[in-house]
Amino acid sequence: MARKKSQTSPQSPPTTASTAIQPQQQQQQQQPAQPNQQKLNRPTQVFKPPKKISFFKRSIIWYESSFAISMLEPWEKILLHTFALALVFLLYFGVSRYLPGHLRRIAERVTFYIYGSESGLQG
Repeated sequence: MARKKSQTSPQSPPTTASTAIQPQQQQQQQQPAQPNQQKLNRPTQVFKPPKKISFFKRSIIWYESSFAISMLEPWEKILLHTFALALVFLLYFGVSRYLPGHLRRIAERVTFYIYGSESGLQG
């Protein structure tokens, strides 16, 4: 078996920073400068979003980005949506329960102001 020679031998002088740089400078001087032909590390494909996203998906993205919901943790999203759903339910209940009677009363007052009596044209 042949023994490998060690990297440092007693005959070779110690390398310094200036001697280590010299071979690199020689290689750079030997190569002609071609700035226009340098290869750049560019990706071969550029990310393009899908052309068609469903309306539902676009609505979710718009909703989460507009109200910063995308930064919340899942339990915070559930709590926020539960609270919002409760408010919407209360609003719907109030409108469906009290709005018809309120509109009827407004209509009676308008007829009184126009015709002078609540019966309208019958009077």
